[in-house]
Amino acid sequence: MMKKHITFILLLIVGLGNAQTTIKKSAIASGGSTTTQGNITLISNIGEVAIQEQNNANISISEGFISPDIFELLGIEDMGELTGIQIFPNPAIDYVKVLFAEEGNYQVQLFDLNGKLISSFSVENDVEKVIKLINLQAGTYLLLVKKDKQRKVYKIIKS
Repeated sequence: MMKKHITFILLLIVGLGNAQTTIKKSAIASGGSTTTQGNITLISNIGEVAIQEQNNANISISEGFISPDIFELLGIEDMGELTGIQIFPNPAIDYVKVLFAEEGNYQVQLFDLNGKLISSFSVENDVEKVIKLINLQAGTYLLLVKKDKQRKVYKIIKS
């Protein structure tokens, strides 16, 4: 009887040792960012489930929703507010028209509310841009417009 208990305990220990699950960092993402301060690394990108990892005494924290320009979208960088831009019609069905106050080099990005980058483009030396929404589902979107060290986020409703 004692032999059966010892055999069972050994099998249990070996089985538990081999049954450990390893969490590997992976994400379905089109962009992201990594910041390291000392032995702490903060990794963020679109679509990633929040996990914590421990490797060689370093702690990495990952949490979803990041795009290459999320720092501007969230206002982490010190940027002024861009003014003089008109967007219409809003709510929109097929398109929105963006009128810029002056010619210049603008960076424009359209995000859904989950932070997924829908489209990104540059507008150079023009005062008007039409953004097609016909292939998007009805809902709310965020339009990030940047020029030099200025930016502004606009809410667009597609009906």
